[in-house]
Amino acid sequence: MDARAATPSLRLDLRDIAVAFGRVQVLHGVDLALAPGEVHALLGENGAGKSTLMNVLGGVVTPARGSVAVDGVALPPGSPRAAQRLGIAFIHQELNLVNDLSVWENLFLGREWHVAGVRRASAMRRRAGEVLQRLGVSLAPDMRVGALDAAHKQFVEIARALLFDARVVIMDEPTTALAEHEVARLFACMRQLRDEGVSLIYISHKLREVMQVCDRYTVLRDGRVVARGEVQATDEHRLADAMVGSALAARSTPSPCALGAALLAVEGLQAPGVHGVDFEVRSGEVVGLTGLAGDGRAELIDALCGHVAPRAGEVRIAGHDRTPRSPRAALRQGLGLVPRNRKENSILKDLSVQQNQSISALGAVSRWGVIDPRAEGKRARADCDRLGVRVHRLDAPITHLSGGNQQKVILAKWLATGAPVLVLDNPTQGIDVGAKAEIHPLIRDLAQQGKAVLVSSAEVTELQQVCDRVLVFFRGRIAAELTNAQLSEDAVLRLATGVATTP
Repeated sequence: MDARAATPSLRLDLRDIAVAFGRVQVLHGVDLALAPGEVHALLGENGAGKSTLMNVLGGVVTPARGSVAVDGVALPPGSPRAAQRLGIAFIHQELNLVNDLSVWENLFLGREWHVAGVRRASAMRRRAGEVLQRLGVSLAPDMRVGALDAAHKQFVEIARALLFDARVVIMDEPTTALAEHEVARLFACMRQLRDEGVSLIYISHKLREVMQVCDRYTVLRDGRVVARGEVQATDEHRLADAMVGSALAARSTPSPCALGAALLAVEGLQAPGVHGVDFEVRSGEVVGLTGLAGDGRAELIDALCGHVAPRAGEVRIAGHDRTPRSPRAALRQGLGLVPRNRKENSILKDLSVQQNQSISALGAVSRWGVIDPRAEGKRARADCDRLGVRVHRLDAPITHLSGGNQQKVILAKWLATGAPVLVLDNPTQGIDVGAKAEIHPLIRDLAQQGKAVLVSSAEVTELQQVCDRVLVFFRGRIAAELTNAQLSEDAVLRLATGVATTP
């Protein structure tokens, strides 16, 4: 029996979809066809219309024109419940899980099984185990979700979709927080689902992954379809060019800057997850950190920035001999941090672009403790122009900006402090190839200005673009230091998994 018969297959057709929010036309007659049992890549820069199109499919947004048909049957517009009944499930980039509940409780949350008002816990636990087993995931249904790593949380979301017979699964940037070996595990799961007849729409800015796991692709730009076809008939460069509307510059080795004194020095640092780390970053230098998830990089950054007190060792920032014991102390000494999760840890969603930019350096735009809006606006406009932030109104909420422009605002916020040391934790996480191509030169410009920059990223291609040298972590220690010329996917993987101990 063909494995594809395991799940009833489904054909999806979106025809001539047009959406406008006020006077802004977001989608201009978009067509998208999804064949039964395929992995279809939906690509485009931030703001291209991908999320809006998927919200139309999920019944969240009602189009001004166009239709959605499932196996030839029209989907009622603006009805999320109807979309769910037809088997359409959306796994968002920000996972919707409750950390304090178990795996099985998360799977059934809002759709629990009851008999005569009594919750059927044993039956739900058993059913959860069956779905997890189908995915090939070694995960106990009673485990607390908060104790899981990022990869297992993704599998819980997929399991929740399959629990209620999803036939189309939309995955929005599912590998953002995953290491290479976790990505491989997720892709194996996706291929298994495809072979069982489940169709997947894969939204990602990581084009190398698209080439690995997807069958067909559709590229949106400015709300229109600009390219579509078979993945095996294209390559990463052509996809990137279609997304941005022009040819992106090829990767080049970063030009070295004049090096000065060590502005960040770490000696014998020991903290939870960090076991005796020594390194320094000099003025005019960009140093990378890389490895696998759980390798100690996140814990190292927590210690550098004063979030966690080290058990031993020293951290010296810009000549200060005292290891910072709080984020405020680290900032006073001259260290600025662009955190990993932009939406949770960096932006203040209820504040404007202008307010988000100035909040780390209010003294520069205040008199007698009162903020001067004109001075704040003037400084914000200058920073936006300098960093190429695309914004019509500085008083607009920062959430109105694309991910790439939000990231530039966060960078501007820390530049306003004048911090000589900047720690960038996954600085281009969740942003498109065009925005990355703009942010990478900005990082090199920081070094040209004489700052010491530390960049943590799991993307080797990104580190190749911006770093002079890279420290590879393995089990809380620095396994090796690689020059830019030595840096490659294979070299990092061998060192980060303990297969190799020298470059």
